[in-house]
Amino acid sequence: KVSDWIELDSDDVDVRLASEKAFQQEISWAKHLSVPAVILPTPVRHCFNYAHFVNRALLPASFLKLWVRVPLVAREAMYGDAEAAAPLLIEGASEPPPSAREAAADPWEAWNNMRTACYSHPGLGVALELTSDLPEEEVLQRWMGEPLACVVVPTRIFLRNPKGFPVLTRRHQAFLGALFGRG
Repeated sequence: KVSDWIELDSDDVDVRLASEKAFQQEISWAKHLSVPAVILPTPVRHCFNYAHFVNRALLPASFLKLWVRVPLVAREAMYGDAEAAAPLLIEGASEPPPSAREAAADPWEAWNNMRTACYSHPGLGVALELTSDLPEEEVLQRWMGEPLACVVVPTRIFLRNPKGFPVLTRRHQAFLGALFGRG
């Protein structure tokens, strides 16, 4: 997994340059270890520099797969501005970075821009993160045509059944069943 703090499309030049260096180092280390796949942070809607570095990482290494982590629903839509920003704050900052706020619009749009900018490279896939709130059916169907590499199921979305065991809602179960059945 690449560090979450990396912001390759940051407006701050120092943050962007530090992010570029860290991204290259972490991808180089993954290649050195012959890691088959690396999970990348969620892209922002306008992720052209991010896509440039992802493309550079994919081209020389045919064995390395890069999986972009994309939530089904934007954090701000799920929790509201204050709670969504909390995990995205950098120490000492009073608000999340602009790129984190921008990603909140539509996760699929951000993914689609990334995929398009990388020319739909076969080594690029989605690590789709389930969220506690599932979007409407049309949005779920849109993901059926994407190159899903894995599905991330956070423990926080599980509920307890009457016997105390963790379970997913019926809607989550149906969506996962549809994803498993598409292959």
